[in-house]
Amino acid sequence: MNFYDFFASFNASSNNDVKLKQSKLTSFRLFDCRFSLADIQWGRKTFNQTSLPNAEYLHLDDDLSGVKNASTGRHPLPSKAQLDNLLNRYKLTKDSPIVVFDGGELAFAARAWLIFQLAGCNNVKILFEGYPHKSNREFLPSEIWLTQNPFNIFVEPALLQLVSIKQLNHADQCLIDARESARFKGEQEPIDPVAGTIANAKNVPWLDLKSASIGNWQDASWHKERYSKIAPTFQSFCHFCGSGVTAIPNLISALLAFNQAQKLYIGGWSEYYKSIDQPKRP
Repeated sequence: MNFYDFFASFNASSNNDVKLKQSKLTSFRLFDCRFSLADIQWGRKTFNQTSLPNAEYLHLDDDLSGVKNASTGRHPLPSKAQLDNLLNRYKLTKDSPIVVFDGGELAFAARAWLIFQLAGCNNVKILFEGYPHKSNREFLPSEIWLTQNPFNIFVEPALLQLVSIKQLNHADQCLIDARESARFKGEQEPIDPVAGTIANAKNVPWLDLKSASIGNWQDASWHKERYSKIAPTFQSFCHFCGSGVTAIPNLISALLAFNQAQKLYIGGWSEYYKSIDQPKRP
């Protein structure tokens, strides 16, 4: 079964009450990944106040990123030793059933999904709607609410390719910038000291992945149409953002659209601008 078919079949089966009741909250290892780039301690503080039962907290900077230096982006990937330490700390095996969630943005949960994938875990689910809002908790038992929403996205290694800054200029690949339009155009840059984007990139904002009408991810068919319109002549896509976080939902979207390898430039703009001659903001 390919990636797209699995997504469709999971959605079709998620309304099956029998299946929902068979899967209890305690059968998963839960990881709360809520985070705010504007206040890096907000997620941990919020987790300490309330979260799903038995959840552990993963911090974007401390747990899901490696060591920064003068040449890296803001959120480099963890080393192999860091990935091993993550699994050992929580006594996880490669077959452990894992569910990751954030506040509903998907970006931070998707980053955790990627990190667990790189660590070799093959049973990682993303809770698409994020931490349940008050109305969800009032009307649905937590174990039922949980299993209505996540689906497993296991990507064979051949379908996920990490690329370096030296591999960005291949003529047959389309560079996809996931940031919002104002940052892509260089009109605004609230985080990095230089505004702009990588030459020849196309802007495909990750925020478009959520449907305003239903407050959740777009229908599966939407993803295929999206990429067919963006770059119908390119053979591959290379996804990036500011620092390797919001590009990952776009990568998942492309995997839903095409069962073919997707590339990810994890360094993003926060690494790339350091390699070009551009003045920094005063």
